[in-house]
Amino acid sequence: MKPILLFALLLLAACTPYTPPARVMDDLNREFVGHDSGEFFADFGSAVSSKAARNGGLDYRWVSIEPGAAASHTTLFNRPGGVYGFMDTSPANGDMMAGYCEIRIHTDADLRITQLTLVNDSPGKFSGSRCAEIFGQSPPKQEFTR
Repeated sequence: MKPILLFALLLLAACTPYTPPARVMDDLNREFVGHDSGEFFADFGSAVSSKAARNGGLDYRWVSIEPGAAASHTTLFNRPGGVYGFMDTSPANGDMMAGYCEIRIHTDADLRITQLTLVNDSPGKFSGSRCAEIFGQSPPKQEFTR
């Protein structure tokens, strides 16, 4: 990479505002708690799994997936403390994903969100938090009906 381009990228990264993941999750909870879980999924994509919760609702597992990322190049590892993602970013596959974000979405019996919890976060494309990059700005509000 040419030195001037590298310098420009570093300068851009230094200018990118950093939002701590805890603040992002606080904002996300303020935005979605009490809303139908479908609203979240309409804005950010489907959950990868769900399981029944004690309160009669569901606990969803949501994982960031980059648009265009080929599932055949994605590997998830279950380890103590969480699930970690790896994507093959060899030159043959291109730069498909930088970072990984996983949250839990807890709902009540009416599938209304009661809490969103950060599970895993890795450095993102342009900051120290992939979750902050994904959720740092509120998505446009969409109407959702059952």
